[in-house]
Amino acid sequence: MDRLAPARRPDQLCLALQSWRDLLFLHWAVPVREVRRLLPAGLVPDLYRGVAYVSVAALEVLAARPAFVPLNVGLRYRQVTVRTYVHSGGENPGLYVLSLDASSRLVSRLVQTVAHVPCFTSSLAMVRRGRDAEVRLQRPGAPQPELDVHYAVARDLGELVPGSLAFFLLERYIAYFESAGLLFRARVHHRPYRVRNVRIRSLAGELVEAAGVLAPAHLPRHAYHAERADVELFAPELVERLVPVEEPAPAAWEAEPRLEVVGGLCERSRSS
Repeated sequence: MDRLAPARRPDQLCLALQSWRDLLFLHWAVPVREVRRLLPAGLVPDLYRGVAYVSVAALEVLAARPAFVPLNVGLRYRQVTVRTYVHSGGENPGLYVLSLDASSRLVSRLVQTVAHVPCFTSSLAMVRRGRDAEVRLQRPGAPQPELDVHYAVARDLGELVPGSLAFFLLERYIAYFESAGLLFRARVHHRPYRVRNVRIRSLAGELVEAAGVLAPAHLPRHAYHAERADVELFAPELVERLVPVEEPAPAAWEAEPRLEVVGGLCERSRSS
């Protein structure tokens, strides 16, 4: 599968522009069946060495606007999505969004209208103090936050190497969604992320479980941070729902190592 082609800028008219800031990515390894049962017809789980992943992406959006609108009238809001990794017919690796929370009612309603995605207008706080930061998400009427994560930005990884797990998880330029019974893909373009590792200090909430995914570990297996990305968005394209060929059997699922926070670091230990 060509994983580099989607990163090239499409030869299309750009419809909208956004600036993303303070991006946090959390990643859990999950059984393939947990992903497969949530996907619409036409999409297949995209695996890395036989393992499926689900992720949470939290970010602040600045200057969101149509491409012809001046920068100073753009919309500013915060957003958290739960996503998983997919492809269509062995091509066009991308993301499938399982839920979206936005601090803007306009954004959540617009996405809910266009795409078959559970959307919420939520209270979203993102606080950064040097290398330490917190993301807190609370949905209307919820007694507890769906997500409350404290983390520290750590070692700089620079640009990601194609073929690496970090490249597989982060460098995604296609988002798939259903609308009116049809399957679409939307392209985005930005310069490759420059990322840092993240140390999870604490994490509470059940945002991933609320999206319908049973993750075998409470803490994410991998976490990354990126400072910014200036993004172009392009018009969605209709995807032909191909009849899937028989998939090769994934690698046998092994119990996920239990993760604990020890001294501010994610540590692994085998359950007895």
